[in-house]
Amino acid sequence: MHTQPRETIDARVSLQPGAVVQVRSRRYLVEAVEPATDTSWEQTLVDLSCLDDDAQGERLSVLWEREVDATVLQASLWNSVASRGFDAPASSPRT
Repeated sequence: MHTQPRETIDARVSLQPGAVVQVRSRRYLVEAVEPATDTSWEQTLVDLSCLDDDAQGERLSVLWEREVDATVLQASLWNSVASRGFDAPASSPRT
């Protein structure tokens, strides 16, 4: 039985290196995206690196359209954090 992929092309536009996604109940950084070579059966290969503390840096490769809970975390949330900038460095007393 062939089912339609649940992701649309528009949803995958934000799926690019540097994006933060949730797959298999963990947060990952997208390291590489390899689009399907055969367009009749969409299979986007995505290489990921885990961001969660208990598995930080662990690698995972998935076929994006076949994952049950794969979602791209909203870029707007990350942009709002980045737009605030960084805290000024604490000045340390010189001796």
